[in-house]
Amino acid sequence: MNSTILFISREKAEADKYSTILTKSSYNVIHATQLPGQLLEPKPFLVIFRQSEGFFFSTDSELLSTPTIPVLLLDSLQEVPIALLNGTNTNLLDYLAEPVAHDHLLAKIQFLKKVSKLSSEHAGYLQSHDTFLDWFTSHDGLTGLYNRHHFNKTFHQEFEKALRESKPMSMLVLDIDFFNELNRTYGHSYGDFVLNELSARLTGSTRENDICFRFTGGDFIVLMPDCDLATAKQAAEQIRHNCITKPFSRNDISRKVTISIGIANTVSHQPVTGDELVNIAETALYTAKASGRNRSCVYEPQDNKSIYQGQREGSLNELKLTISRLLERTRKSAISSLQLLARDIAGEEHRVHIDKVAWYTNLLGKQLGLTQPVIETLQNAITIQASIRLLMHNELISKPVQLDEADRKILKDLPYKIAEITEVFSYFDQERSILLTRSEKYDGSGFPDGLQGDEIPLGSRIINVIDSFAAMDAERPYRPKFSPQSILSELKEQSGRQFDPFLVLKLLDIIEHKNLLDIDPDLIKQTRSDLISSHPELRI
Repeated sequence: MNSTILFISREKAEADKYSTILTKSSYNVIHATQLPGQLLEPKPFLVIFRQSEGFFFSTDSELLSTPTIPVLLLDSLQEVPIALLNGTNTNLLDYLAEPVAHDHLLAKIQFLKKVSKLSSEHAGYLQSHDTFLDWFTSHDGLTGLYNRHHFNKTFHQEFEKALRESKPMSMLVLDIDFFNELNRTYGHSYGDFVLNELSARLTGSTRENDICFRFTGGDFIVLMPDCDLATAKQAAEQIRHNCITKPFSRNDISRKVTISIGIANTVSHQPVTGDELVNIAETALYTAKASGRNRSCVYEPQDNKSIYQGQREGSLNELKLTISRLLERTRKSAISSLQLLARDIAGEEHRVHIDKVAWYTNLLGKQLGLTQPVIETLQNAITIQASIRLLMHNELISKPVQLDEADRKILKDLPYKIAEITEVFSYFDQERSILLTRSEKYDGSGFPDGLQGDEIPLGSRIINVIDSFAAMDAERPYRPKFSPQSILSELKEQSGRQFDPFLVLKLLDIIEHKNLLDIDPDLIKQTRSDLISSHPELRI
C-alpha cells in the first residue's frame, strides 16, 4: 500500500521535525520547498503543506490535477484557508492549526489515507465505466464492429485528413444480398449468426489500418485510408470471395451468402465533400445490385451518349429505367444519387447551382417561419427539377444562344416528364406536386395550367423566385452574369408578373442582411420602397 507523503515547507527545521515523526510511523516522506510542477515517482497519497507568512497554498500543479490526492494544510497563522471556506478547490482539502499534537496529526493522516484509497478506487471505477460506455456507444452490440454513430463521428475526420495529406482513401459499401429473405426463411437467430460471421470474415480480409463498420441491417462500410482504387477493388473481391466460397453453417442450416459491394476513391472520383464520397460508393452499390448482385462495382460516371443516344429529348423510358435501377433505397440517397448522375454530365457548375439554391431556400424558408421538413422538401424539389431537366435536355440548356420557340415548347413538357419519372418513387409525392406547378407565373401566364396568385402552391412560388435569383447571379452559356443592379431591377420588374411580390420583398431583406450582392444598401432600400409603392397590399 502506498505510504509516500510529500511534505512542502520552506523551513528545513520544521520539515525535519515532521519527517522524523512521520518516518517513525512508517511513512516515506519526500521534502520539497514548493509544490512540484510534475508528477512524482512514487506518487504520494497525501500532500502536507506547511503554510506560513508569505507562503500560501496553490493547486496550480499537475500533481494536483486530479482530486484523488488529499491536501492537508498546517497553518501557523491560525487562519482557515479561503479555498476550504469557499469550496473552489477541486482536491480533498483538510486543515490543522499549529501547534498540533502528534497523535492528532497521525490520526488525521490515517483518515486521509483511507479517503485517498477510496477516492482512487472511485476514480478507477469511473474510468472503467467511461471506457465501457465509450466502447458501447461506438461499437455494434451484435458484431463488435464500429457502429453508425462512430462512423458519423470519424468519417469526415478521415476524409479531411486524406485531402489535407494528399493521400488516397477508398470506401467500400457492402450489402448482404437478399438479407430480409434470409431472415424470413431461416429466422433472425440465423440472420444474426450471418452478420457475426460476415463481420469476422470482413476484418480478416482487410488491412490492419482499415476501419470496418456495421452501418445498419445487412449493410457494412469499410474505410481504407491511404488506399488507391486498384487495392480497394482487390480487397472487395477478396471479401466477396471469402463469402461465396465457404457456406455460412450453424447447427443444421448451411447456405451460401453473397454480398454486393460498391467502391469509391477520393483520387479517382474527386468528391468535393465526404457526403459525396458516400453517395458515389452507394451509387456503385446500387449498380452492383441492379447488375445481378454478388459482385463488386467501381463507380463509373455517366456520359451524354448513354443518356441521350443521339436523341434531342432523350429516351424517357430509358431514363426512367436508369433512375429506377440506381435509386432503389431511401429518399435521401435517391436525391443525392440523382444529383450525382447529373453532375457527371454537367460538371461542377451543376453542384454549385444546387448548393446555392438550397442555401437561399433555407434562408427564405426560415424568414417565412417554415419548418425544417418543409424546407428540406423544397430543397429536394429543386434538386430533382434541376437534375432531371439537365439529364433530359442538357443539349438545350448548354446552348450558347437563347432558346427559340421550338426549344421552349419542348421545355414546357418538362413538368409532366418529371411527374412521370418520379412516379417510380412514392416518397416523391410532395416534391412532385410542387414541381408540377414550378413553371406557373404569378400573373397566370405560366404553364402547364395557367394558375394565378395564391392558386400556385407556396413551395412553387418560393422555388420560382429563388431559382431565378440564383440563375441571374451566375454565368450562363448564352449570357454573362447579371450585375447586382440588374438583378434588383429584374426582381422588381417581375414582381406581380413572374414572382410573388411578397416573396420578393422577403428576398430583398435577406439580400440586405446576408450581403448576398455587392451593392449599395441604399439601392436595396430604394428597390424595396418602389416595390411597396407598386404593390400597396404589401404595406403592413
